[in-house]
This record gives sequence, C-alpha cells and structure tokens, in this order.
Amino acid sequence: MRQPRGLQGTHETLKWHLFCDDLFFCVHVFTGESIEVSTAWVYDGGVREIFRHENTLQQSAADYLDISSRTLQIVDVDGGVSIVCRDDSGEVAFSMELKERNVFAWKDPADPDNEGVIHWPDMSGTATYKGKTYSGHGYCKRVMWAESPRYWGYRFLQSTKPDGSLALWGADGVFGFSKYDYFRLVRPDGTLLSADPEMSSHKQNTFYAKAGDTNYRIAFEELGYWETRLVSKSMDSMLRQQYGRMTLFANEKEVTSGPAFREYCYGTLG
Repeated sequence: MRQPRGLQGTHETLKWHLFCDDLFFCVHVFTGESIEVSTAWVYDGGVREIFRHENTLQQSAADYLDISSRTLQIVDVDGGVSIVCRDDSGEVAFSMELKERNVFAWKDPADPDNEGVIHWPDMSGTATYKGKTYSGHGYCKRVMWAESPRYWGYRFLQSTKPDGSLALWGADGVFGFSKYDYFRLVRPDGTLLSADPEMSSHKQNTFYAKAGDTNYRIAFEELGYWETRLVSKSMDSMLRQQYGRMTLFANEKEVTSGPAFREYCYGTLG
C-alpha cells in the first residue's frame, strides 16, 4: 500500500527499525501541535546517535509520503520505503530499503474518529552502513490522530525471529482515560494471532498475554538505549527506545528468541 502524505494532523508518529544480525537501525518522526522531532540512531555494539532535529522536515508535492530535511529523506516506494540518514556533516550515516509483507490497521480505540494506526510488523530489507550492506527484518508503525489526548503513557515491544519467519508486537498504554492493550503475532503464512486485550500487560522487563489456551510470556533484556525529551511550551514527554534481546515462552516452554525493540513514553501532548 502507498503511505499517505506526511506531517498531517495534530499528532503523527512514524517509526522504522531494522534488525541486521548484531546491528540495529532506528528512525523516528514525531509531530505534535507544537513540535516536530526527527531522530535516528544505530546500535553497533553500543548506541550511536546519528541526529536529533526539530522542525526541519518538509513534505514534497507528491500525494504519498515523501519527507526530507538536510539529514533525513523518507520516500514511499509503493510497497516499501527508502530512507537515507546523514550526519550533521552531510555524510550518509546509513540508508535502508524496506519491503512490506503484511499490513495491519485498526482504529484508535481512544478515539474512533481518528485515522488510527497502521503496522508493518514483518518487513524485509537491507541497510547500508560504513560501506557494507546487511540484510535483515524490520518493522514500521504509523499513527495519525486528528485529535490527541492531553496526557498519555505507553510501553511497546516488537521482535522477530532472526530468519524473519515470525514477528510479534504489543503495547500497554493509557491515552487520556482510555486503557489500550494488545498482543499480536504474525506467522510465516501471514495469519495473525491476537490475544484478549484483557489478558495482555507489560511489566518492567516482561510482557504477558493469553490467546485461547496459551499463556505467552516475553522476557526482554536491554543491550542499549537512546532517549530524548519531546518538549515545547505546551508539551513535555519522555521517550526512551531500547535495543535488546527477547525470549518468547508459550505455556512456559521456550518458543524462540531474537532481537527486540522496546519503547516507552509518558507525559503530555500538545
């Protein structure tokens, strides 16, 4: 599917990340009523920030996602995305080419009148970094809200088997006074498993969910983190993004392990 134009609405989040063996690449764009922040970082044995900029992006005249600044270019390529990240000197720090496999979208339960969220949980792709190209598996999320709550907080986790044959993701959040929980797992054939929202929750480093007769537990181990404040005259939120490893258990039997991304954010919107 083609992604719509960027920098729309009063709140928009765009996020891509890619696991390539022991390398990890993350790009994040956040737009609120009073702030726009674009960031990129890499894990290559340690966390390396590529850039963090405010109010630099522009959407082209195209009717699809095509946003750019002096350090970031994100272009929809119909079924995927092309991303180029430059450091402050203008040199290309890394680039990514991602292709979609399965796309899942649903309305935002906090406000059904909003556009909602779109997830690409099992993308395939390549990253070019320090003169070498690496293959991997990744993820994209896009949130578009015409109206956003004043207060929010959430934890989010996404992971994939190293061969890309299974991907999982889930969140535990509060948006205003609305509670929002989910756990989803997409199998190699594209079928989707969803847990009962009442039986899905996050702890500090453990995620629990139940689907049918199966109890799932995900143990997360952090290897590195990057964080920033999203702050303006009318907004103050703390965002932390983590790279690490997860182990998935079903009825306390280990199913798989692999690289994982976790994010949490809390504060005010505006």
